[in-house]
Amino acid sequence: MKKLNFLYLIFLPSISFSSGIYNPSSSGGSSSGTISTGGTSQMAYYASSGTTVSGAPNTAVTVSSVTFLEPVQMTTTVVNGSFLTKGIVNTNAASYQVLGTDHIILASAPASGMTITLSSSSQNLGQVLVITKVDATTYPVTINGLGGEVIQGTGTLKLNAFMQTDQMVALGVVNGSGTWTPWGQGLQFTPDQLGPGEKQNTTSTINVASQPVCESFYTSVPVIIDSVTIINNGVVDPLVDVGIYDTGGKRMGSAGTFTPVLGTQRIPLTALTYLPPGIYWECLVCANTTSQFASNAYSTNMPPNEQSCTGAAGNIPLPATLPFPCNAARNVSYAMWAHVVGGAQ
Repeated sequence: MKKLNFLYLIFLPSISFSSGIYNPSSSGGSSSGTISTGGTSQMAYYASSGTTVSGAPNTAVTVSSVTFLEPVQMTTTVVNGSFLTKGIVNTNAASYQVLGTDHIILASAPASGMTITLSSSSQNLGQVLVITKVDATTYPVTINGLGGEVIQGTGTLKLNAFMQTDQMVALGVVNGSGTWTPWGQGLQFTPDQLGPGEKQNTTSTINVASQPVCESFYTSVPVIIDSVTIINNGVVDPLVDVGIYDTGGKRMGSAGTFTPVLGTQRIPLTALTYLPPGIYWECLVCANTTSQFASNAYSTNMPPNEQSCTGAAGNIPLPATLPFPCNAARNVSYAMWAHVVGGAQ
């Protein structure tokens, strides 16, 4: 396929083809031959004057003397100079080999996990794939490039949470390797942890017994949380609870009351906690005001992603709901963070 010096954009909404010669002009183009409208595909492509189009109605449309740059609708893509409407695949097998005709893959991982091997990027230039984990388990869906082909510079991706999705397009051979790159919404990498994290420059105590201290965090991808880490720097409270709330004040998950230890402690939640993309609050509550926790103090306003506040007193263990926004802002961020099942990739 040769690259053209002069390219025109033709947009063909809801159209199927038999055969014809397309002679586009700068004013939008004209055509001759037989065209059947009302088909099932929408597509756009760059073509040169005199481009020949042929193919049976509602099937692949073969175009000669054209350089395809990109598809414009998820249901249609370009493979070796042909438009193809891709298929939707539902699979719960331990392994699946992607076909050149696949488009949307709904993966329900078995207990052993699932491995999806992509089709050849070098042989399926322009193929768009949308791969979604549709089961609510923690069993991973692993996505591998075929042979030595790469996906955004790596050979492997993982989906760890319900509705986590990777969308990509085949670029063919780039720098000597078959290459897939993010497309549409892109790749949803699983983070390792969420929350203010391990930053600390001081030690802080809880101001009011049984009053939750909450800090905001954001996740851009669906995740499953299994535990929260805190750091006790001094006196250890005999009774502590940690949990996660949504912005409406609903408790998404918590550890239940426990006796902490001095130093860094990772506390498991009572159940795996699924979080769709959005803003959430990590909350810590102690039975008294003597516990000392590693924290990070700010001389001015805290960063927007580390807002900290206090809730109503008398809430240990953490209740099913808390009033948000909290009633008092703070300039101290406790060193605590939530751990994501699957970790970083």
